[in-house]
Formats: sequence, C-alpha cells, structure tokens
Amino acid sequence: MRDTLADVPDERLVELGERWAESDEDSMFGAEPAQLAELIAELRGLARRARDEGQLIYCWSSL
Repeated sequence: MRDTLADVPDERLVELGERWAESDEDSMFGAEPAQLAELIAELRGLARRARDEGQLIYCWSSL
C-alpha cells in the first residue's frame, strides 16, 4: 500500500479526491474533492519519504 500510494501521479489526485468524496456517503471529513486531493497528496509525500528511507507507514484515525 505504501508503494502504491507513493506512486500516485499528480494528474490522478483530483480524480481520486472525487472518487473518495463520492464513496463517503456520510462525508466523514465534510470535505470537498479538492480538499481530499490535497490530503491524498500529503499522504503520498509521507509514503514517498517512508519508501525512500526503507520504512513502513502506519496511519491511525480516531474517526
């Protein structure tokens, strides 16, 4: 999963944000697709740094 996330190209961020927003019936973040695309980009950056350093990532959500 880390490597898949790290490999997401810039041109797919908006599409993925839109798909996430559509799949979240209760809008757990109350976020717009553009906001979710930004979040995906931030998570992608974390995944890239972890991969470059040979580390794993662990995400925790209290939602």
